[in-house]
Amino acid sequence: MKKIELMCILLLMATFFSYGQETSLNGIWGRSQEGIRQEWRFNNGVFESFQDGVLQYQGNYTTNNNVLTMNFTHMFVGPNFQGGALGRFESRLYSQNELAQAIISRNPRLDRSGVIEMVDRWFPTWLLSYSINGNSLSLTFMPNGETGVFIKQ
Repeated sequence: MKKIELMCILLLMATFFSYGQETSLNGIWGRSQEGIRQEWRFNNGVFESFQDGVLQYQGNYTTNNNVLTMNFTHMFVGPNFQGGALGRFESRLYSQNELAQAIISRNPRLDRSGVIEMVDRWFPTWLLSYSINGNSLSLTFMPNGETGVFIKQ
């Protein structure tokens, strides 16, 4: 009896956490453009962005009527971030707050509000229209109409 109850609870949790998400987005979608390999990995409301196999961003997303809203929550920063002009960094993912604090601690003379404003721009929220046709995902940025096509891997 307990095994059945646990399975029911797990099924309900899976349904709850994926509610409102377009599960057909789940998976790895990639393309090569100008010699650079780009990948988006979607999994029930969480995404990751890779460039040439290196994780660049993480975040969360929602879908509604073929509109994809992507909130960038973490950004990969390497030791020579911004050409080293802001100091040396440990290679890892940083949240928006962690990155702002790291920049401020390495550059105490910088205006704190200016740093926070600068870092805010690196953690955008994107609105895109999307469509899936077979193994092709078309993403169109809503502000400018730029479209990219990605193939399911």
